[in-house]
Amino acid sequence: MNGTIIKFTFSLLAIGGANVIFDGRAIPAASMPDAVPKSVRETALKLDPWAEKYHLQIHVAANNPLLVVLPANYTSAPQINKKLHDVREDFIARFEGKTGDASMEVVYVDKQAAYTAYVDLLVSREDYLKSWAAGAKENVGFTLLRPFATAYFRDPKDPKEKKAEFNLMNELEHQYAHVLVNAAFGRQPYWVQETIAWSLEQGRENQIYAFCHRNGFVAKKEHGGWPKLGKQYLLSAKSLPFDKIFAMERDADIPRELAAGSMVFMELLSGKNRESLLKLIAAFKAEYESKASDPSYKIPLDKQKSAFKESFGDDANVKLIQQLSEGK
Repeated sequence: MNGTIIKFTFSLLAIGGANVIFDGRAIPAASMPDAVPKSVRETALKLDPWAEKYHLQIHVAANNPLLVVLPANYTSAPQINKKLHDVREDFIARFEGKTGDASMEVVYVDKQAAYTAYVDLLVSREDYLKSWAAGAKENVGFTLLRPFATAYFRDPKDPKEKKAEFNLMNELEHQYAHVLVNAAFGRQPYWVQETIAWSLEQGRENQIYAFCHRNGFVAKKEHGGWPKLGKQYLLSAKSLPFDKIFAMERDADIPRELAAGSMVFMELLSGKNRESLLKLIAAFKAEYESKASDPSYKIPLDKQKSAFKESFGDDANVKLIQQLSEGK
């Protein structure tokens, strides 16, 4: 009896029918229930042949736009899916983020060939990505606005990777946070994207492992203590470092103190000041949409400061420092 079941299961996988995981069980992609959002079902069908070829599984859920791709032998898949669902709930609760119905892809692969093939698959779905593909293949990850997708590649057998400080849960939570920001708020300055992602990562894991702005060695002690360090940094002067925070970019050096301070700054804004924060985010979105023809456009520092002042008021510095000092 056992032999028959094993043979049947192998045959089902061989014809590419059971790469989708729904409610803890493998099902053919074509058999996903209507409870899975239509956009997710459509995306899963597009990814299914790729997933079969590279021994990956596509995780979907009822009434949730999240689609997670993980190696088929990855034993922590249930925990990862739960954590990512929790991150979405955190985002909605804290930022009132309405992500819409479009599917959101979070992809982790441990084979270079699978990563490269995923880039090619995205290009086949979106012509505008043709000029982007070559550079993307040289990196270990990316996040896109269209489609809403993030991918991360790491070969655990690589001797260099074995020595590196790494936490996959943090990485995926952090990258998914970027996707959520894109889906809910459109293009945003780097500091908005990154501080929301750090804040959600910190809230779930109580440590930071996603150093998107760093190259090279990261000491163990740098992962923890961000809330305390960030608060100390922000209160170390009479004026909050608006210029330094607003000017942060992925390709520029960001000291740990500034990174931690910017995270605490976002948590301050998303607390008692959430209405003003959402007004600011809406202004940034409108500005980027007005420059949609220029994908490299970045909102100048003076425009960011002007929008911040309009959203938070002339007394923002005094008010926010007082709130921070009082621990509110």
